[in-house]
Amino acid sequence: MPSASVFSALDSSLPGITVLTRSSPSYPGRRKIRCQDEALAKIEPPAIAVPKSGEEVSSVVHWCMSNGVRFTVRDGGNDYFGRTVVEGALVIDTRDITYLHVAADRKTATVGAGFLMKDPATFGGYGPMQHSLGLGIDQTVGLEIVTAKGDVVNFGEEDMRLDGLRGTGGNHGVIVSLKIKVCPNFNLLTGILIYDSRDFNKTIRDYNDAAYLGKFIAATPLLKVNRVASKGLTEYYASMPPDRNTPWGGMRTQYFAKMTRELTDVVVASLVTMPTDPMVNLSWTGDVPINPEVNHCIGVGPSHVFLSASFFVSDVRNKEAADSWTSEMFEAARKAGAGGMCEAAHPGLTPLGEDPRGAVGVQDGQGNGIEG
Repeated sequence: MPSASVFSALDSSLPGITVLTRSSPSYPGRRKIRCQDEALAKIEPPAIAVPKSGEEVSSVVHWCMSNGVRFTVRDGGNDYFGRTVVEGALVIDTRDITYLHVAADRKTATVGAGFLMKDPATFGGYGPMQHSLGLGIDQTVGLEIVTAKGDVVNFGEEDMRLDGLRGTGGNHGVIVSLKIKVCPNFNLLTGILIYDSRDFNKTIRDYNDAAYLGKFIAATPLLKVNRVASKGLTEYYASMPPDRNTPWGGMRTQYFAKMTRELTDVVVASLVTMPTDPMVNLSWTGDVPINPEVNHCIGVGPSHVFLSASFFVSDVRNKEAADSWTSEMFEAARKAGAGGMCEAAHPGLTPLGEDPRGAVGVQDGQGNGIEG
């Protein structure tokens, strides 16, 4: 581990870049992350660097490499497992890289890494538009990253190396900006459907076998409440309840080719053993298509189902039981859906020490090496 004297010279070594040490008034706020596990709460990074551009990120990385200092990257600080902070490692906080440039034709936008989702976007990834507009990898047409060597590298839409970045997050470098497709605002049907829960097994099985609204409502179990209405995306986003997740929790995911009856049975059975304390989000996406012309490293085929379960406990003493519940449920799901299981889980949502099952598609030869 580098000596304290190395970090004492950091401020003067990076002129113009905000550098916070443990004695800085702003340090506690910048250090704060979602995960507050006891072991992580004791970690105080020796310094937090706050660059505002790719060139400044490059300067910080060069300094770390020259002085043998490990570093981590922090953006929203929303990682379930607290991987933003590591003992003895400097934190590169990208939240001040907040520029937003919309192209003249209004078909693309370049977004700085510091923008949180609620500021420049309505929804993306697995959400209301996944079937009509696709996932984030379908929208990504350019990236600017800083490599482990400290080089600033830009990848355009025609650059084959971009294929190796789609779906791998920041594994190939510090992401500085993202060039994405944009689309006009539009309305969608959104709201809450509440079903009779006296027979969980039948309700969930019938729901999973049903079609979409219209035919969907006629085919699903008897509705108790229907609050579906037409809303604009911004209105829909504003109507969602605020995030009241507690700092103790976790998540597991798995990709499957489709949601089979056997997988549905596993979900139904898990409801019987669900712990009483955690807030639980147990969901699956339906069939999610991916543009076959877009090369990526997620490790799934042209369509898939994303099964996910997250939990949050109000009492840290209940975390182990909740974690065991999700672990056992996914073990059963992987056995039940073995024939249609994709060799991938979401790398950012996979607990430490667990194999994300080739999440970046390396076993299929999908990944492209990144040089620069």
